[in-house]
Amino acid sequence: MAAAGIVPQTTQVRSGEEALTRITGAQAPSGIPVTITAPTPERRERGGPASRNRRRPAAATARRRPARQSAADAVA
Repeated sequence: MAAAGIVPQTTQVRSGEEALTRITGAQAPSGIPVTITAPTPERRERGGPASRNRRRPAAATARRRPARQSAADAVA
C-alpha cells in the first residue's frame, strides 16, 4: 500500500460501538417491511425484424434426416 501512497487507518471495534456505526453506516432496522415490485417487461412492437432466437416450426423439424446407424446396429 505504501507504493500506492495509501496510509490505512485501523480501528478496533466491537458490535454495537459507535465507531462501527460510523464506519459502516449501519442503522437500526425500521421495522417496516420493504416491498419491491418486479418491473413489468416492455412489450416489443410488432413489425420489427424477426428474432433469431425463435424456435423452428414443427414442419421444419419433421424434415430432418434420420439418425445414422452404427456398424453394430446394422449387423444386428
